[in-house]
Amino acid sequence: MSIRKYKKSDLSTILDIYALSKLDELAFEQGEFELLPLNDDEKRFPLVMESEIYVYESVGVIAFGAKHENEIRSLYVLPQFRGLGVGKMLLE
Repeated sequence: MSIRKYKKSDLSTILDIYALSKLDELAFEQGEFELLPLNDDEKRFPLVMESEIYVYESVGVIAFGAKHENEIRSLYVLPQFRGLGVGKMLLE
């Protein structure tokens, strides 16, 4: 397990993590939602990419978080690794 700064070679992995996780954050909202891939989101993608991005590696990259100044802009963990403290470790 390690936490490290994002590298350009991580982009496809963080896009996959986002795609597998984003709709879960809307699970308790009314209505149906369609995923807009992160790299197609003209507002959110630039905000994430201008941030400090960190990835959590275990068996490959399993989570990422992005912060800009005092704002957390993203924190996503692959569904099968949730509940293990991965997000907490990224926040710390």
